[in-house]
Parts: sequence; structure tokens; C-alpha cells
Amino acid sequence: MKKILYISDVNSSEPIFHSQVLPHIEELKKSYNVILMGMDRGDGFPYDYSYNSRSGDYLAPVAYINFLKQRSDIEKFLSINDIDIIYSRGFRGGLVGTFIKNSIYKGKKKLINDVRADVLDEHKSNKLKQIGFYFTINKVLKNSDVLFFVSSYLQKKYSRKFKYNGPFIICPTFVPNDKFNFSDTVRKRVRKELKFFEDDVVLLYSGNLAKWQNVEVILEAFAKTKNPLLKLLILTKDTNVYASIRDNDKLDKIIIKQVEYANIQEYYFAADYGLLIRDNIPTNICSAPTKFSEYVNSGLHIIGTRINSDYCEFLKINSIDDYLIEDKNNLVALFDSIEKVASRNNLEINTLSEIVQRQKLYL
Repeated sequence: MKKILYISDVNSSEPIFHSQVLPHIEELKKSYNVILMGMDRGDGFPYDYSYNSRSGDYLAPVAYINFLKQRSDIEKFLSINDIDIIYSRGFRGGLVGTFIKNSIYKGKKKLINDVRADVLDEHKSNKLKQIGFYFTINKVLKNSDVLFFVSSYLQKKYSRKFKYNGPFIICPTFVPNDKFNFSDTVRKRVRKELKFFEDDVVLLYSGNLAKWQNVEVILEAFAKTKNPLLKLLILTKDTNVYASIRDNDKLDKIIIKQVEYANIQEYYFAADYGLLIRDNIPTNICSAPTKFSEYVNSGLHIIGTRINSDYCEFLKINSIDDYLIEDKNNLVALFDSIEKVASRNNLEINTLSEIVQRQKLYL
């Protein structure tokens, strides 16, 4: 059985560590021996190896100095855990993977890097940080044997920009196997709990209140719609949402729930449409929103903006893009036209086992 050194770019204090990193490792363990190296910042998680992370280690020179301070301990650890493959997540993980490959293994181990975001676009307002990331990305891509990209847009952009011609696959953000398989029994129970009527058409927004999520646009359109059938269900742990809805003209038709991830699918089943309003900018185009796959796998129809993304292309190919609009300012008109859906979607995409099956080609 091959042994993989899995280098995580996030630690246990971050939700994505629990929703993405740990499930990914557990799925990989069905076919491989996996040891986890975590970017430790005093979070107390029992990693197989706790790598001392420090501020600024997204920059190659800072990261290398930090690596040298730990090199002997890492070498000792790897001497008793001989590995076959280095799997690095994100560019901070990619730098550590690069140093381990070149400094300890003299380039003789395969390095895979999982590219999860367009960090150049994310930091375009900070030119110094953007320049730092440019050199980091260049170093990681030049030393990687295989790249996993979160989207085809990001693959094309970074392959062109950094002249990468090696093997790659597209690995969108996954969802747990079977978690979002629709249950009509659960739907009826939760709708009763939330006091929804049979004819209510429930719009679902799930996520935080970050500006790029356009929650304010959703709330404004909901306040203005003349459609009497609509209810809005918001699943978020961001308590600022209460201030956002305080003056909404349809406050009595808005339901807010703080739900643990373990039970979140039950509230998806209670809804009819999932809201995904994004602007057509590089950060959004390159992404593979977790909520998109969650919505689709729950059978929800997607109300969203049509952007140049893989997920909008998926909706088009499968002829389920009827509720995509070109301009978010047309959301009121769309809400006005919404009717009760005759049936739910019956699709399953981007499950964890499906994504790992793709990755096995290079593992």
C-alpha cells in the first residue's frame, strides 16, 4: 500500500479542515496509508506531524527559513515513515512540499499540489502581497509533478501564466457521500417544524455574509418581490444577519437558523430553490462553491447569476439553467415569476468518492 504524506494548508481551528481535509484523508485511507502534516499554530490537534507555521510563511523566503529550523525533526520523522507521494494542499502546503521534495528527497518523490483558489486575484488590492504570491505560486508549480485544480478556469489561467505543461485534473470542492440524498419524510418533518404551508415556495441561502455572496442583494430583492408564495430560509452562523433583516418589509417571511453541519441537509430538503448570486469576477469564476454541489445533490433548483464558471456550464449542459439571470439587478423580476416546482432535480455530483476516484489516476 502506497504511503502519502498529506500536507494541509489549514489547521483544525478552521472549519474547512473538518469539512474538507479530514473527510478527504479518511476517503484516501481506504486505498492508501496516509500521514497528516498539519500547519500547527497552537490549535492542539493531534496531527501525525505538527509543522510549526508562522506569520508570512506564504512567502517562499520566509517559508524556507521556517522549514530549515524544522528540517532535522522532519527528516527524522520521515526516516521512520518512508513515503511514496507528497500531497500538498494550497500554496503554503505546496511550499513545504517543495522543500521536503528537494531538500530531503533530492527531487526523487512525486509532489502533487492541490490548487484551491485564485490567490492572485484575491490579493489584487495589495500589490506587495500579490507579488509575493506570484513567486510562491511559480515555485510550487515549477516543482510539482501533478496539479489538481479546483476549476478549469483556474487551470487555464495558471497553466498559461506560469507556463505549466504537466499533467493535471480538475477536482471541484466535494460533498460527503450520500449526505445530501433527498428524503421526502425529512422534508415534511422540517417544513412542519418551520411552520411552512404546503403552497409555500422556499428560497434557501446557506453561508456567511461576505460581500461577494451578495446577501444584501438577495434581501433587497426579497423585500421588493410581489410574489406571495415565497419564504426565505437563511442558514448562517453570522449573527450580523439579524441587523441585515431588521428593516426588511417581509421580515415575517424570513426564517433564520443556525444549524450544525451534521444536520444541514435536512433544511436543504425543506427548501425548493437554492440561491447562488455571484458577480462575474475571476475569484468567483475560478471557484467551485461547496453550496452549489450541496444544492444540486439535495434536488434544489438553482437561482443564480450566469457567470463564466464550471458550475454554470454544468447547469447549461444538463438543461437546468432556467433560473439563471445575466444581471443580479433582475433578481426581483425572477422572484416575481417563481412558481412551485413540479419536481426536484435528480442529480449527484462531486461526491467525495467520485473526486478521489479521479485523483487515483496520479496517486
